[in-house]
Amino acid sequence: MLTQRQLDSYIENGFVAVPGLIPPDDVARVKGHATDIAAGRVAIPQNEMAGGRRTGVARDNRLAPRTGAQAPVATDPASMITDKHARRGQQVYPVRQRPVDDATRQAAVRAMAAAGDPWIDVERMAHLIDHDDVFRAFSAHPNIVAVLQQLLGPNVKSIFDHLFYKGPYDGHNRYHQDGFFEFSDRACTAWIALDNVTAENGCMRYIPDTAGYGQFKFDQIADGMTPEMLAREVLAPMPAGGVVFHDRWTLHATGPNETPKGRAGWAVHYASAKSRFIYDPTTEYKSFTQTPEGLHLRDDEVDGNMQYRLVSGRGFPGCI
Repeated sequence: MLTQRQLDSYIENGFVAVPGLIPPDDVARVKGHATDIAAGRVAIPQNEMAGGRRTGVARDNRLAPRTGAQAPVATDPASMITDKHARRGQQVYPVRQRPVDDATRQAAVRAMAAAGDPWIDVERMAHLIDHDDVFRAFSAHPNIVAVLQQLLGPNVKSIFDHLFYKGPYDGHNRYHQDGFFEFSDRACTAWIALDNVTAENGCMRYIPDTAGYGQFKFDQIADGMTPEMLAREVLAPMPAGGVVFHDRWTLHATGPNETPKGRAGWAVHYASAKSRFIYDPTTEYKSFTQTPEGLHLRDDEVDGNMQYRLVSGRGFPGCI
């Protein structure tokens, strides 16, 4: 469980890092299972993997040019906000600090191919809780639940999950909020390191004290991100088994992977089971509805996982 100091830090800053929360054996088992999914030895629906296969690095052409390289705008001085951050449209993101050429990147891909590494063409796996017993159980790991009870209260549901693999010399993920406008009560994300995650291979980054509702318009975040704000950026490197919890409104990003080896992290989003599924007129969406079968729809499309699963406490009539 979190100490009072950690709880105070979460309330003040909008995130808290908890190294060593998951025992090594549990992490190794889950990472091994994820590797089996990547290799096709354990099946999940193809539509949950198709969007996560790297374009141009299909299994029958693994050395094809990668499309995930960092965009040239990152080196354009006119687009730089600080010496470490660039802006393109409404995206603000950490830029690469160590130049890398295509030959170096392709050498890393060849090394993965030679080793038979099944992660070579995997970028994302989605909705694992819906389709896989191992990940479903892991989402309710007692150590994670103990922290969630402190942050969200005794009654908690998982609402969405996705596993990201940042390959050798892969790019950034821009600053964003997880949002979940449709929930009336609190929500947070548990970002679980399945490998050692460092500043060099693209750890989580946060802007403290940005969890205030309405502080940033979701689709216009870049307009509010000044050099002074970015100077407050906090990096959260995490050994395998560490977990970073952040509020649904906290601004966060990951930097580029500047190493020849990949790393995996699983993000699981949770909400208070007492939340109601509501329409928020400040968003771009026209409707939020909940079907009698329990599906949550945003503009008539399933929002998050097919099922919101109880991981702690109990559910409530009329709530998610």
